[in-house]
Amino acid sequence: MIIVLDGGSAPPGVFPPGFFPPMDGGSPGGGKPYSFEMNEGRTSTPGTGPSAGVGGSGAYAFAESSDKPPGSLFQALYNGTACSDTGLDILVVDFYYHMYGEGIGTLSVTNAAGEVKWSLSGNQGDSWQTATVAVNSPSFAFKYFLSDSPKDFFGDAAFAGVVVTCGLVPPPPDRKSVV
Repeated sequence: MIIVLDGGSAPPGVFPPGFFPPMDGGSPGGGKPYSFEMNEGRTSTPGTGPSAGVGGSGAYAFAESSDKPPGSLFQALYNGTACSDTGLDILVVDFYYHMYGEGIGTLSVTNAAGEVKWSLSGNQGDSWQTATVAVNSPSFAFKYFLSDSPKDFFGDAAFAGVVVTCGLVPPPPDRKSVV
């Protein structure tokens, strides 16, 4: 079963169902992560972030880095209800990402256990790229760490067009001890 979790025509600021951005609390220093923001069109800082959604229009979630300290964490959690409501887990997450600017940090996808399943760092150019990630988990999170660069002001990263594939997570391999 494939389910689209795209904000698509949702107004700016409204996340697709099942996504829960944390309350802004900030980091570093042990505070809560910052929230990704929903947006359409260009981000407010020139020289970083998308100039439009995927294909030239539509909503996307982005980390607004311009007023955050280096090393800050942004997070958007997906609770997995699209799959769990049918008794399944999330096998695969497909999405678009945009990582443009001199101060880009690290964007990652983690599973419910907090294991990093996909990660990418640095400036990837001013275009939307695609990723497919096997998460095999009941939920997942997008996380973005700002770089420690003094240019982190130019470090807006974004994601959009999220699609999950639901199914039964395969059991771990049989680990029989060999004597």
